[in-house]
Amino acid sequence: MDNLPQELVDHISSYLGPEDLKHTLTVSPAFQVAAEKYSGAFSDFELNKETARRFVNTFGGRRLGYLQHLTFRSTIPALDQKVDWEAHPDGHPVRDSEEDLREADESFTDQIKFLFSIVKETEDIARSEKAHGKVKLTLYTPTRHIDQGNYSIQRAYVSWRVHLLEPESLPDLTSIYALRIENGMKVSFDVEYGPVSLWKIDLRMMVDLSNKFPNLAALHCSIGGDEWLDCNEDYRQRYITKDWAGPRRDSRHDFARILDVAHISGLRVARLNFLAPLAVAFEQREPFPDLVSPARHDPLSSSLRVLSYQLRRFSVIALIDPTLFWPAEGASQFWPNLQTLHVMFQIVSPSGDWYFNFSDKGGSKQGYEIKETDYPPYAETELDRTNLRHCDEVDWANFIHQKERTVPNDETLVPLLQSFARATSFMPRLKQAILWAPVRSNAMGEYKKKKGVYTNNVWGLVYTSPDTEGFMDCRGHQVEGNRQLWWQVANWRPDKATHEMLRQIGKDKHGEDIAEYWEHDYTISDRYEFERFESQLLSTGFPAAAPLIKGRKKN
Repeated sequence: MDNLPQELVDHISSYLGPEDLKHTLTVSPAFQVAAEKYSGAFSDFELNKETARRFVNTFGGRRLGYLQHLTFRSTIPALDQKVDWEAHPDGHPVRDSEEDLREADESFTDQIKFLFSIVKETEDIARSEKAHGKVKLTLYTPTRHIDQGNYSIQRAYVSWRVHLLEPESLPDLTSIYALRIENGMKVSFDVEYGPVSLWKIDLRMMVDLSNKFPNLAALHCSIGGDEWLDCNEDYRQRYITKDWAGPRRDSRHDFARILDVAHISGLRVARLNFLAPLAVAFEQREPFPDLVSPARHDPLSSSLRVLSYQLRRFSVIALIDPTLFWPAEGASQFWPNLQTLHVMFQIVSPSGDWYFNFSDKGGSKQGYEIKETDYPPYAETELDRTNLRHCDEVDWANFIHQKERTVPNDETLVPLLQSFARATSFMPRLKQAILWAPVRSNAMGEYKKKKGVYTNNVWGLVYTSPDTEGFMDCRGHQVEGNRQLWWQVANWRPDKATHEMLRQIGKDKHGEDIAEYWEHDYTISDRYEFERFESQLLSTGFPAAAPLIKGRKKN
């Protein structure tokens, strides 16, 4: 047994189950190596202060090559100080001060530095033994413990983003080839935060970290649903939970600025969900903030377009404008290797213009300018006191009841469709392209059979090339011969020019023939059909996410 080549031992061991592999551990050193490799015992690890030394001792050698998935969670300093009610009859402050925010940034940065230092130490030891890793890293966004008996509920809802300070000081980590950023806690729209609250990250952190992974091939995120918590019928709940527009805009612009100068040329897959989980309801009659100004076009959309030039698979779920597909200046672009494109866009654009209207043509038409008053105060205000005084009366499951925007707004929607069509004409390897928006007639999803008003959760279209898996009735089967274009747009129809542009997708490579499928005028696919298709085409290889649920890890 000692003379068998390692390749043969590996081949034999790859057919053995965990129990059988246990019995081979002592057969020979070669079988021990193979048993460790194929048993799965070293495939996953959650790193923290308590497990750090075990991580280095376990993976500082050949076993780094067996590690598939590494998890890391971070926290913000807890709010756990008891109140001296005699000295402070008003209790603790209801707002985070500048000092609190600085402490949060520093604490978060220290934890990321700790993560990098431990992984770097492990890599260096492994490298000395000529071992290398290929690891998927999941980072959960920060959470904070709050003593609810001594702190106001408003401290659980913070619009200021937590920042990674001096990211350039972090060492490069060569073993990380896939990065995923996940909500650190389950986002609930109908239940107030419990003893643990979720903090929003400055979006540029994703790019700062990616810059430190020279072998990064895949970037994923599933965050942002906590920007839409102000979905209640009660104005007091909306005030307490709202995401203030100033920090929201600044985070998008910071992300775009750093992405424009990033060095992540090895990236091939990006699956970026900035609306996770998708809000069940939100105010659609009032103006939405203009998250673009002072720029002329959305910086986040434009920077993601530039990133997409190098990708093979690209999925975005976000507030976007047409520059995600085509620059405003109209210069020729090229996506030489992109095979799968998936975009889900919210019904409002980053500038506050709407892609869909109300059937009665009411509601706001454009976004409002963000001013200094759109940043959270650092100290308690009269509005805070007024709304907090009655917050116990709020029914958190009482979502906004209103008609929703369901009628396509050609003024904004057609330019988006045309930019999408124009871009896909420069994707010679494109196999699938999906563009859709979530549309509901009201928060409860009630069906109303009325012209221009439809409910069942989605408005969009899907392109599939010949000899690739089809959509809807053809899902799970290869569609041979023709290009396919699936329309899920109820009774709306594109104008002749837009229709012809979309019919050109894949024409240069696959020829004139195209089959188009139009859903019945008053029925729309359930959005889960689109979500399943996206998940199937862009499988991450990551294990299921495990956010905290009210302070406990999801099973």
